Amino acid sequence: MGPCAFAKLCEILRGIGCLKDTRNASIEEQVAKFLYILAHNERIRTVSFFFRRSNEIISRHFHNVLRAVIYLEDQFLLQPNGAEVPQQIRNSHRFYPYFKDCVEAIDGTHIRVKVSAKDAPRYRGRKEYTTQNVLAACDFDMRFTYVLPGWEGTASDSRIIKNALSRKDKLIIPRGKYYLVDAGFMLRSGLMAPYRGVRYHLKEYSARGPKIVEELFNHRHSSLRNVIERTFGVLKKRFPIISGMTEPFFPVDTVTEIILACCILHNYLMGVDPDERLIAEVDQEISNEDIHNEARNSRNDSDADARRGAILRTSIATRMWNDYSLKMSKTLKKTTDSESKATNMRWTDDMDGFLLNVMLEEQSNRNRPNGIWTSHAFSNMSKKCSESFGYTVEKGNIKNRIKTLKGTFHTCYDLFKNMSGFAWNPITGLFEAEDEVWEPLIEANSNAKKWKRTPIHHYEKLFDLFSKDRANGEGSISAKEKVRQWEKDKEDSVNLEENIDCFGEFSMPNVDSYSPRVSPSYSCETSSKKAKKTPEMVEMLEKQMEIFQSGIDNVAASIRQGNEIAKEGLAIMMQGHEIAKEGLAIMERGRPRCYSEDEVFSELVKIGIPTEHQLDAMLFLIKDPTKMRAFFGVPTTELR
Repeated sequence: MGPCAFAKLCEILRGIGCLKDTRNASIEEQVAKFLYILAHNERIRTVSFFFRRSNEIISRHFHNVLRAVIYLEDQFLLQPNGAEVPQQIRNSHRFYPYFKDCVEAIDGTHIRVKVSAKDAPRYRGRKEYTTQNVLAACDFDMRFTYVLPGWEGTASDSRIIKNALSRKDKLIIPRGKYYLVDAGFMLRSGLMAPYRGVRYHLKEYSARGPKIVEELFNHRHSSLRNVIERTFGVLKKRFPIISGMTEPFFPVDTVTEIILACCILHNYLMGVDPDERLIAEVDQEISNEDIHNEARNSRNDSDADARRGAILRTSIATRMWNDYSLKMSKTLKKTTDSESKATNMRWTDDMDGFLLNVMLEEQSNRNRPNGIWTSHAFSNMSKKCSESFGYTVEKGNIKNRIKTLKGTFHTCYDLFKNMSGFAWNPITGLFEAEDEVWEPLIEANSNAKKWKRTPIHHYEKLFDLFSKDRANGEGSISAKEKVRQWEKDKEDSVNLEENIDCFGEFSMPNVDSYSPRVSPSYSCETSSKKAKKTPEMVEMLEKQMEIFQSGIDNVAASIRQGNEIAKEGLAIMMQGHEIAKEGLAIMERGRPRCYSEDEVFSELVKIGIPTEHQLDAMLFLIKDPTKMRAFFGVPTTELR
């Protein structure tokens, strides 16, 4: 960020009133600290050393600027209305008129977070570490228009976008328009996904161009949708705090806010300081990346909107292919590429049951720490399944089957969770309910109809294994929703301050010895001319000070009274102690004394018992305690 861009940003933040100069730190200094942490991914204590401020001040300034930047969402996160065709599409014969109804591109990216060991399984998806899956839409000028962070790393892109389309601050798809998405999303009339099972990434076409209609569509689809990947790349290059491979220093809620702030700042910089060198670096890195064909495809849906999306995609691809063939003056035979996937083995219900039992056994043996199966666990599963099935079962077979079982369970779990009236039958494997219970569910979700006759076996075992790993999206929040939340908290705080009586009706006993200190008078009973000039805020503060002083006086009186009561209690305790000592002395005097053999022998020597009779006399007295007490009760002069 250059000096001019920095100065303008500070001016904008000062203008909205969410950030103010303090006695010791200007807005410019606070923003500089904030940007330094974002750009260098430094700890608070490191920045405090550079700026010669305490950790508390640096942290407070960081969060103040963070909140102020998010308040800019209504200026820099603007969703499209679809009124105009994007210039990048209109000016390219490769994209126009085929993608004239395309407004933007959507994708998700994983950003590392720090969570507790209890929550880690929900955040550890296809990465080795805990992440949150951030959904974002951007225009073809590489500016974000919608950002939804907070979803756990195990959540699929399709699930997140379904949530984004139904939130209060929802993703808006203009009527008759669509977004470009990758194969991880479902195909809809408003979400244009590529063909599956066909080359897609641009690098795959470097050696051989498209040969069939699906490949041509995917190639141009990828070329246009690539803008979201470039935008994510520039975002993470600008702000290493969200791209570092090390565990973040901030909790997950703060990381969510940081992501929103970084996207807003990125949009601001793309308008005033785009940094073409940084964009060129990202483009070079993307072109050099290896192709990772990760299995993250969404499920095939068969509802009406999915069919409309398929029809729209086919019409675009067909028109594109016809024009391409005519231009190239080639006649190519159209072929269809089946999407069937070869499988190495076929699983039965009994085999699934055996595998689940082995998985539960390995889990009980602590071979699944933090929700991750260890290599030893997979080896044991492979060995036991091979011995039971009679042929070799590889680790890859186990992993693929676990993924299938987990996906099936999550579909049913999301559908029937918290639904009353449904019960799973362990014999048939079906979710059973009355027809009047099924009807509203099917009406709300057409995919629920198939589960009326499709069994899901071993549901209880699946629940024990996978229910805790399911992402719930409780932490997801958009910038607009965050601002609304802050505004609501602020209103609740103001209402609370207005309604609290601040000890006004709290009566305390008066203490004669207490004389409250005289506080300065805040009365407004001056001349009428001066009273008119007193602002309402000053009057409110004066009233609050009077109430506060009254509360302090009452508390002081209570403390003084408590001290007097404590003194009286201490005197009573001392008196009781003296009485207890006297009682103990009386008990000691009334208790019979026990004399030792030494005392008896010494007394016999004193009274002059002959030496040859001393032992016999001592033994005689010791045998009878009564005679021994009588012996000691007689004066020594009489014994002689």
